[in-house]
Amino acid sequence: MQITEFTNQMVTLIKSKVSTEMKNVQSHTIWKNNGIQEEGITLIEKGVNISPTVYMREYYDRFLQGETLRALAEEVIEELERCKTYKSMDISFFLSFENAKKHIVYKLVNREKNEELLKLIEKLKNGQSIALVSDAGTPGICDPGEVVIKKCIKEEIKVVPVPGACAFVNALISSGLNTDTFLFLGFLPLNKKNRKQKLCIYNSCK
Repeated sequence: MQITEFTNQMVTLIKSKVSTEMKNVQSHTIWKNNGIQEEGITLIEKGVNISPTVYMREYYDRFLQGETLRALAEEVIEELERCKTYKSMDISFFLSFENAKKHIVYKLVNREKNEELLKLIEKLKNGQSIALVSDAGTPGICDPGEVVIKKCIKEEIKVVPVPGACAFVNALISSGLNTDTFLFLGFLPLNKKNRKQKLCIYNSCK
């Protein structure tokens, strides 16, 4: 049984065991920004815009090790009950550009012109905090924000990345290194001989 079929069977079993208000559970495929596909079970509540999702990978692995669908379904039900919320979150403020535009200091759209805009560094020196945001992708990766980050590091101003799903990207964008072109080669082998061999291969790359 593949994980997708496992997830669908879990949904059917959960619906047969829960109260009417929890009948609206459904399988949900999530594509994470590192390319990994996850299967989950989501509880959709009428009138509530926050839907808890329980990922199935751990439960599927336990099923393959011999645990029963029924026992695993009971755990998922408990987890959905624990995460269930009874009211919606008002996100209208964050969706309105009118609310956000007064907080925008500069729009970084061109590397050359950004040199002039780096005057905002003086605001940081005076104790203000500034957020670098992007309308698409991670700020600092192949975008003009790199100029600001490098200037902050040069001026010994602390740069704090907001953690995402990929740890090395957070390290990269706050490092001051060039981000228009970079190569991620994964983690090195623990074995000293294998590690040295792999480094020699990387060193020969042009």
